[in-house]
Amino acid sequence: MKHIIRIFFITTLILAISVSTACAYSWDVNLLGSGAFSDTLAVDPSNNFLLAYRKAADTTKTYFTKSAQVSQGWSTPITINHTCINPAIIAKSASVYLIVCEQSAEYSQGLMGLLSTDSGASFSPVEIDATATMKSASLALSDSGSIIISYFDETNSNLKFASSSDGSTWVTSNADDGGEVAEYTSIANVGGDTFLILYQDVYFAIKLAKTTNSGLSWTTSSVDTSGDLAFAGRQNIAADSLGNYLIAYSDYSEDVDLGFGKSTDGGATWDLGIIDESGSEATDVGDVGSISVDSNNNYMIVYADSTNRAMLSAYSSDQGDRWTLEAASGSDAAESLSLVTDIFDNFVYSYTLPGNFLFVAITYTDYGSIRIVMNQVTPDPTVNATPSITGSVIDLTSSVVGVNYQVDGIAGDWSTCTADDGVFDTYSEDFSCQLEDTLSVGEHTVYVQAVGDGRPLRVSETKSYGSDTFIVVTPATTVDSPSTNSTDPGIAYAPSCNSVRPSSAPDLFQINTFATSATIFFTPISNTPKYYVSYSTKPIAEDHGQLVTLSTEGVQSITVHHLQPNTQYYFKVRGQIDCMPGDWSSILKATTLWSGSKSMRISYPFSHFSPSQSAPSANLSGARKVEVAPEAPSPSMPENPSTFESSDTSLPSPSSDQRQCFKLLWWCI
Repeated sequence: MKHIIRIFFITTLILAISVSTACAYSWDVNLLGSGAFSDTLAVDPSNNFLLAYRKAADTTKTYFTKSAQVSQGWSTPITINHTCINPAIIAKSASVYLIVCEQSAEYSQGLMGLLSTDSGASFSPVEIDATATMKSASLALSDSGSIIISYFDETNSNLKFASSSDGSTWVTSNADDGGEVAEYTSIANVGGDTFLILYQDVYFAIKLAKTTNSGLSWTTSSVDTSGDLAFAGRQNIAADSLGNYLIAYSDYSEDVDLGFGKSTDGGATWDLGIIDESGSEATDVGDVGSISVDSNNNYMIVYADSTNRAMLSAYSSDQGDRWTLEAASGSDAAESLSLVTDIFDNFVYSYTLPGNFLFVAITYTDYGSIRIVMNQVTPDPTVNATPSITGSVIDLTSSVVGVNYQVDGIAGDWSTCTADDGVFDTYSEDFSCQLEDTLSVGEHTVYVQAVGDGRPLRVSETKSYGSDTFIVVTPATTVDSPSTNSTDPGIAYAPSCNSVRPSSAPDLFQINTFATSATIFFTPISNTPKYYVSYSTKPIAEDHGQLVTLSTEGVQSITVHHLQPNTQYYFKVRGQIDCMPGDWSSILKATTLWSGSKSMRISYPFSHFSPSQSAPSANLSGARKVEVAPEAPSPSMPENPSTFESSDTSLPSPSSDQRQCFKLLWWCI
């Protein structure tokens, strides 16, 4: 199936090219119900999608529903007996949700919240700011997990800011008290203590308010003063992990076109341009836009073509230089929409059509709808030549109806696995695969493929299946271990394995953590480029792992993706030569940041180096650089080795004599 995709290059000169190519991504659109309307969608750290909405038939009540899937399985709506004008929702954690209301029966002139501390089972009202008439509330989370809100003080024409560490007690302040602020606001967390608010003034200028101290003080600057640009949403500003600020807006200079802006210098200057133009003053294609960024710095904008009554999307995989435009859904244009990115890097948005029809749509730009989590075969190496392969699978759009496996390849016939509960019939299933054939001594990889709702997963896509690599050795009657330092007391080093043992244990000396990923740094081993990396939320660090090939020189580095936010993990690494494992490194623990955080935390072992050392002793001149995501700073030690956070998102590249080696590991797919 072919689609016409328009690709635009954003520089000071805007070029347009029309090409015919295969669809780069697709949207799965689902109707939640009629007679309902909503302004915002949220996702919690467990990847549950959350919606707060109102019904046209009874505007005195507010409704809440959530789902682990988008296309099915939405919970029975919770009825909240409170009026909530333009509800906006956010998840502070897997159990704490907040709905923010511009007006209500209790606070007719202010901003109130409906707070749940039991994962949405019940909500209680909380006062946020009742001093004046408040509108256009936009919500985000800080790196510390506090809820932050920007909103418009209609009574005094000021821009306001509120923050709360628990959702019940609030501190409010003015971000712009000049008395010339207009209605719409949009807030974003850049990382650390830096927040951004995009807003408009009464002269139709787009402005930026910025704080670098968590809202204690603010500076304001102009993004555009032409009066031709505007936005009418709550999610029109974002930041990527490279430190770029991004905005989506409508350009009214001729008709209504979709515009995109990017600042690479902290908001001091902006590169603004049109990425979808109608070509006719009678056509409006840039209404009601919303922007989001995934962990790989891919950008997505969803917007409305109000003339042709359609929803459109713009996608960029190169930080906004080129855009692919696609029809997103439907045959009508949204009156309100909200775009988020889930923990699997899927883009998800909700929208309301005229007549109060509420929809939710999801796209699987990178990984497809099925997620497979493999449990590591332990011990590894193992003397079991027919190990049981276990794990779990979730399908975000349908029910799982089967799981299959293959050994050492994905071509040919697949063998079936069994559901732990006896039948594959829900969207989330635990499974086990009992290998039928005895494995030979050596390294093997078992691949697992899931089937959702009768559709086999596309195994031609390298990120669409789960896998686990492990080593089989021959059982020995006596333990023949060349080293007394092994931390694998249950492994028998078989006489049949004549491979040389790795000459040393790697020195695991630094971990850089983000919200859902961690990059580990360790010293090389001189006689093998193969390393086995293992990690877990348990101190033994052996729930998940992978054998990878890196280098024998230079600082070695591996990025582990799809970790849980705000979770402590334990990591270790060892060398491997054929069937012979080496000694493990010391175990180093690190904690990921809060969901949505753009900053970075760096962890070192205590007393690992003297303060004068910047890296462990190693030959750093021959590191092989593999794909990097995200870019991390050169490993170095602070004066007092500890764990700290860095809010500097302009991360330096390694020097020529200290190059790093990176390799992506997609552990949980």
